[in-house]
Amino acid sequence: MAKIKIEVRKPQYEVGKQKAAPESTRGGAGRMPFFFQVLLLATYACSALALWFVFLRIRAI
Repeated sequence: MAKIKIEVRKPQYEVGKQKAAPESTRGGAGRMPFFFQVLLLATYACSALALWFVFLRIRAI
């Protein structure tokens, strides 16, 4: 009679808990890179400028 090999495996969620290590971040926790900070600031400035032009247009009517 042939031997049957039985594999006992842990559920995937258990494997993930054991191997999960806390991620280390350089600098600060959740800090945006400088390029994206400048890009966000430029976006805010362009939006404010567009709103100002709309306000001038509406006031002139």
